[in-house]
Amino acid sequence: MARTKYEKYFKKKIGLSAMKLNGKVAIITGATGGVGKVTAKRLLSEGCKVVLIGRDRTKLSEINAAFGNKRDVLAVRT
Repeated sequence: MARTKYEKYFKKKIGLSAMKLNGKVAIITGATGGVGKVTAKRLLSEGCKVVLIGRDRTKLSEINAAFGNKRDVLAVRT
């Protein structure tokens, strides 16, 4: 899978893998955009539960379905 520029940024600059996120909850605003989606994906891979917040119901549904793990993802439309 090709990495986006956002994924490369999070890996190199922020170093999320060094953080202990297992079992934590993250609230992501703007989750239907590129940065929000990649952030959610990365946090889920680190064991975090995520709340996705966005304005576009269709995009939220698509992102939520793409992640597939209904237990760790909650999508909220504003």
